[in-house]
Amino acid sequence: MKSDIARVAFSLFFAVTALEAEAEDTQPTESERASQSRNLSQEYAAKLKSALMGAIQAGGPETAIAVCKVEAPAIAKETAASSGWSLGRTALKLRNPANSPDAWERSVLLKFQEQISEGADVKMLEHYETTTKNGERVFRYMKAIPTQGPCLTCHGSNLNRTVKAKIDELYPEDRATGFSLDFLRYLQHANAERPIPLPKRWLHCRRNAKWSALFRRSDGLLVCAGPRLVVYRKPL
Repeated sequence: MKSDIARVAFSLFFAVTALEAEAEDTQPTESERASQSRNLSQEYAAKLKSALMGAIQAGGPETAIAVCKVEAPAIAKETAASSGWSLGRTALKLRNPANSPDAWERSVLLKFQEQISEGADVKMLEHYETTTKNGERVFRYMKAIPTQGPCLTCHGSNLNRTVKAKIDELYPEDRATGFSLDFLRYLQHANAERPIPLPKRWLHCRRNAKWSALFRRSDGLLVCAGPRLVVYRKPL
């Protein structure tokens, strides 16, 4: 009898895991999510740069400072509106305190700084991973943005007096000056807004079920056969 139950359990196990593997294939891979977030980041950067250059041409750098404060968040929201992602910027030396990095973003910033000190090209630096945020599994992407020539007008060491006055007016806690060309200015980040579902094989076995057979594999996988077949593996 026990051997019959075992054979049923394992046959069900292989059937279910095959179906689950097929279902999991429909989920984007990390590489595919990275490509999507990279494209969104590039689109955001291009739109923001266009808005700032237009403001400079229309009213000078003082106008661009005001545009950056108001329009940058709106451009990020618009760019990500239909994608299910959130976009934003962060840095260690902030102009807007609302863009303060969380612990994960700060760790990436420090990692990038270390890589730059070892000779890495700022323009090539990016980082992405599936991690946990607010108790949910999410995909997160970070892209390093170097200081470019036009950035120095508002972020360099020798600021025009009227530019400095405008920064002090809009950003009294500003720390984002003193940058030089190609220095790490800030990071653009893209986060998946919808939590990434756990694979079905990680579903928890119900404690109140009456199992006819229970098998534990060496990798921690539980195979349960009874009124309901559930496969369990502790989430990472």
